[in-house]
Amino acid sequence: MQALLAFKLGLVDDDNRLLSWGREVQNKDCCQWDGVYCSNHTGHVVKLDIGDQSLQGTISPKLVELQDLEYLNLSFNNFSRSQIPNFIGSLKILRYLDLSSAKFWR
Repeated sequence: MQALLAFKLGLVDDDNRLLSWGREVQNKDCCQWDGVYCSNHTGHVVKLDIGDQSLQGTISPKLVELQDLEYLNLSFNNFSRSQIPNFIGSLKILRYLDLSSAKFWR
């Protein structure tokens, strides 16, 4: 949960697409957050699917703490102020990565 909240802090979410991501009592289970999927066996985050959410900003290195992440979709957002983070290569079991049309700086 802390890694996801740190990730959210680096984002500009003008349309409140990540409104379910929070510390409030009703939002304490990150497996219930929009775009977050967890393993039924371990409870760890295995999929982060937040493509096409009109998000802007930078990708927090805290995302690397999601070591069970298999699927990451950040497509069709606007990360024009940041480069594709090198640490994404440290996600050892990542099987699906979609950064298409995410406007990363080159």
